[in-house]
Amino acid sequence: MNQSLTPLFTALKHKNETVSCHVPGHKNGRVFLEEASPYYRKILRLDATEIEGLDDLHEPEGVIREAEELLSALYDSDSSFFLTGGSTSGNLALLLAAGPGEKIIVQRNSHQSVFHGLELADQQPVFLAPETDSVSGLGLGVSSRQLEKALRSHPDTKAVFLTNPTYEGYTLPLKEHVEVCRAYDTLLFVDEAHGAHFLPGSSPWFPESALSAGADAVVQSAHKTLPAMTMGAWLHLGVSMDKTEVKRRLSMIQSSSPSYPIMGSLDAARAYAARKNDWKETVEVISLHKKMLETKIRLLPESIGPYRLDPLKINLYTEEEGRPEKWQEQMKRERLFPELISPVHLLVVLSLDKEDISETIKKLAPVFSRETFIEKTHYPVPGKGLTSLVYTYGEMFTKKTHEVSWEESEGMTAAETVIPYPPGIPLLLRGERIHSTHVEERNRLRKKGVRIKGGREKLKVFDPGEDNKS
Repeated sequence: MNQSLTPLFTALKHKNETVSCHVPGHKNGRVFLEEASPYYRKILRLDATEIEGLDDLHEPEGVIREAEELLSALYDSDSSFFLTGGSTSGNLALLLAAGPGEKIIVQRNSHQSVFHGLELADQQPVFLAPETDSVSGLGLGVSSRQLEKALRSHPDTKAVFLTNPTYEGYTLPLKEHVEVCRAYDTLLFVDEAHGAHFLPGSSPWFPESALSAGADAVVQSAHKTLPAMTMGAWLHLGVSMDKTEVKRRLSMIQSSSPSYPIMGSLDAARAYAARKNDWKETVEVISLHKKMLETKIRLLPESIGPYRLDPLKINLYTEEEGRPEKWQEQMKRERLFPELISPVHLLVVLSLDKEDISETIKKLAPVFSRETFIEKTHYPVPGKGLTSLVYTYGEMFTKKTHEVSWEESEGMTAAETVIPYPPGIPLLLRGERIHSTHVEERNRLRKKGVRIKGGREKLKVFDPGEDNKS
């Protein structure tokens, strides 16, 4: 297929010459707030609806179908779909398509949309704790050995849902995970939101994609690392998936008025990725500039055991409390804004453009003064087992809740999720039994100054009595 074509974007350009007798109300950008119009005018010309020639995302037969077929050919999937609600919409659709009440093994440090999907589908989750970095404590992934052990304990599992790469960019080869899932006749879904640039042609310079490894379904946020608009994502399916059911669920999740500017940008981003042929040179530029940074400041390593860091991610790391906040202030003065800041690290995300990479890191390097630090050996620390919920999601919906102190919560059931960062792995999930180890770990993290979302002072728990709505 001719990957230089952009069927949807091209159709949107030609549509600019029409007169709008339909929604949206800005009428191709001619009707808009005067002071805002100069900023929005060009993009509003692309903000169309399902008129003749622009196809329908939910039943594509024309330019959207052509664009999705080009996408599928590029990533070598059985079928691929445009998503205008981010990877969230793809994650939700996959879980709903797996069916209500099914048992799903889920990596514990998954995106919140995965937990929301489990609840919407009223499924039986089994949570699998990921390995962590021995030095920073940041969450990594799930080893194939961990996964095999989990499936041995739960052979009736319908699907496994993993996240690869992590937010910080660490990836794990998934071929062994695919083999394990096939041995147990279990589907493998992968949230690869941060890996849309893991194309078949980008390896070995970039990590292998989950799709190339053989995963059954993969969700990618094109807007995170490719030049697509925010909320632009795509979903890839393998031959084992029920395409009709996934499409039905996508139609439930996605708007009946999808954004044409977002879809057009997805078409353009796919063409951009297809034309890129300098993967090796891109990584060489990144490596050169990272070495310059490493003379001044400590970075998390390129690999931790079998985990490999995506070249587009730079993690500045420290053990000095409050240091990342100082880095952020220094960056802000130079109009530089990081992707993420935590008590122990600061995350920078690069683009795929060599000039932009050089410019970004050259501006970044002078911000930092030279620091002294002791190099430590990083290695994966095994996760702490499997957990299930005390109540089903349906039961939790009807139960009353109240707040208690952490000290008196042992033996009760959590009615809220508690997430410390780092490592970004939930300490407690809504519906889990609270043990003394949870209380001890929460107290330890508080003393260290770790930020904790949920259960800050008191903890919300379910009443043990009759089921009643709170």
